[in-house]
Amino acid sequence: MDNNELAPLPPEALAEIERYRTMAQRAERNLREEVYLNDSLMRTILHDLKNPLTVTLGNLQVIRMLSKDTFSEKTLRLLEAAEEGCRSQLTMIGNLADLTKLDSGALTYRPGRVDPVPVVKIHVESLSRLDSMKTYLLSDCEEPATLMADPEAFTRITRNLLENSMRHTRNGGVIRAAIAPEPPEKVVRITIQDDGETIPNEWLASIFDRRFQVLSDHAGKRRDVGIGLVYSRAAARAMGGDLVATPCDSGARFELTLPSAVG
Repeated sequence: MDNNELAPLPPEALAEIERYRTMAQRAERNLREEVYLNDSLMRTILHDLKNPLTVTLGNLQVIRMLSKDTFSEKTLRLLEAAEEGCRSQLTMIGNLADLTKLDSGALTYRPGRVDPVPVVKIHVESLSRLDSMKTYLLSDCEEPATLMADPEAFTRITRNLLENSMRHTRNGGVIRAAIAPEPPEKVVRITIQDDGETIPNEWLASIFDRRFQVLSDHAGKRRDVGIGLVYSRAAARAMGGDLVATPCDSGARFELTLPSAVG
């Protein structure tokens, strides 16, 4: 026998190898089935949650429209707050549903031309009415800022970012939104900045990890980031853009970039 030629394995060793190969195949098959069942269960739960919320939101809108001349201003504000609560829950459900599809490769966005100014403005005005204890500002955009994005996904991302700032900004705080086209980079940059709880620099990258959970240390630091940021970065990247948290001396600053439709 050539010294470089390996000796044949004994039958018992071959049988052991085959046994482990069969075990590995069975474990892989079981794992695939578990993933499928988990995904199916998630879709069922999200569907069952979405339907009654959608009906509730529609009914609240009808009640508010039909009763705007008879209900007091306070009651109308409460109805509007209930509507916003339903919208927030529907946004969260949409985040989870799309994140699950993105993970499995079952979701592909079809970007179209979107003017970000009216989208962000609607969210800013809505949150201003809902939360009068904070100040919401949208800087004037002096240049055309049309971007390429899936309209629904872009709407959800901007809502996620503004609601995140709302949750982590104390009463009396200020939340600022700015939209700026950047022709050299062929992108449009949307910045959301608040003066609330500060994100430590070492957490800036981890905050978009779905496994990341910041524990409260009673030191004024941002915690409980939720699934909104996780979805928002995944969706931005799926549309050819990105979402990052940048260093900030006070509060937090998020920068969303998406491809420009100009040029």
